[in-house]
Amino acid sequence: MAVLDHVGLAYSAVDIATSSDLMAAYGVRIPVIRVGERELGWPFDPNQVQAWLMS
Repeated sequence: MAVLDHVGLAYSAVDIATSSDLMAAYGVRIPVIRVGERELGWPFDPNQVQAWLMS
């Protein structure tokens, strides 16, 4: 994901299409960045990601 690459964050992608639970939780917000219990749903830009990571 270009935004995460821009801020230098390592990540793993999860395909939500195979899980009805994940589709229900994230379907309209993808992509979603999750760190621990915190989540940032789309839309976001590199500056917003960096600010969210620093908060």
